[in-house]
Amino acid sequence: MSKFLDTIYSISDSRRAIDIILDHLDGLLNSDDFEECNNVLQQVNVGKLSDSMLVSFLGITRAAQDNLSMRSVFYNKVYSEIATRRGIDGANRLLKKYR
Repeated sequence: MSKFLDTIYSISDSRRAIDIILDHLDGLLNSDDFEECNNVLQQVNVGKLSDSMLVSFLGITRAAQDNLSMRSVFYNKVYSEIATRRGIDGANRLLKKYR
């Protein structure tokens, strides 16, 4: 597991964690490091993160989704997790713009 994910899992303040998520992924995407971004998406344990943290991963990677083969897999994992937490209607409402 990556040091980045270990850090995210250990932070109790969601806003701070989201800032770190956005900074890290933005750096990867801006440097066209799609392979590492795919690795991160593949390794995320969606059960350990809040809904807002999961949405931050989806939001920052949306524009680059054509270059991220793991994003659709990640989206499906997030959808399943949020559907478990909020029900299918809740997952649909929360995630419809991040597909």
